[in-house]
Amino acid sequence: MWIAAIVVAVVCVSGLVYGLVVEWNTPAEKLPTRTARTSGGSGLGAGLMIGIGAGIAIGSLIAIRRKRD
Repeated sequence: MWIAAIVVAVVCVSGLVYGLVVEWNTPAEKLPTRTARTSGGSGLGAGLMIGIGAGIAIGSLIAIRRKRD
């Protein structure tokens, strides 16, 4: 499981580095102004919940495997 976690982390960091290197000198686009939304959000809370859930699941699997050995 640790190998899978390391592979996922390396893939994510590689994608981030690639995106930063390719788009480094690209000027920022001017976004049109829009009115403030009254509901919804940026998805930060949902992303945190998914990450926490995945972390608990992976940690539990690692703990169960270690307990069996």
